[in-house]
Amino acid sequence: GRQWDMLQIQVPEAQAVTTGDRSVVVGDIDTGLDYTHPDLAANVDFADSVSCVGGVANQNPAAWMDDNGHGTHVAGIFAAEKNGYLVVGVAPQVDLYALKVIGADGTGDVSNAILALQWAVDHDFDVVNMSFGTHEVSTAFETAGCVRLRCCAAFPIAPWSAMARRSRKSLSLSRLARRSGESMVHLMK
Repeated sequence: GRQWDMLQIQVPEAQAVTTGDRSVVVGDIDTGLDYTHPDLAANVDFADSVSCVGGVANQNPAAWMDDNGHGTHVAGIFAAEKNGYLVVGVAPQVDLYALKVIGADGTGDVSNAILALQWAVDHDFDVVNMSFGTHEVSTAFETAGCVRLRCCAAFPIAPWSAMARRSRKSLSLSRLARRSGESMVHLMK
């Protein structure tokens, strides 16, 4: 069928156990989300969606609207609603947030991504997905805890939250990114 990839990773077996839960907060760190897309609209939460492009958090929905298509595509893989329209995501019942870090041209800065990670920590996200890479190892990401982040990744945000709670100082990944001066990210092709 149309979703052969879901069979490859045994999604039907997983969905027999659960299709996700609205209490699970998932962030898509990418090119934004098309919040009008029929497969995503019901799952997109506007409360903590944000654009970090330019190094400043902007919650205006127009700022985090996907102008590339990649973020919407990726979000559909893990959170497309089961609505009979197009596809069904791996976990179609999660609460989905956009964290835009990449512009229409498919590039962005490390500082944008680290600001988005900081946003996810500060807003208690459970999981974030990042589907981009860098041309070289990012020391800013390594320092922030993303050891050798060079390709697609979906991981729980809890390690950063735990670090922030244990630290006497507040965890400031965004300050780290501004100091790093690294340029970043390109969509994986």
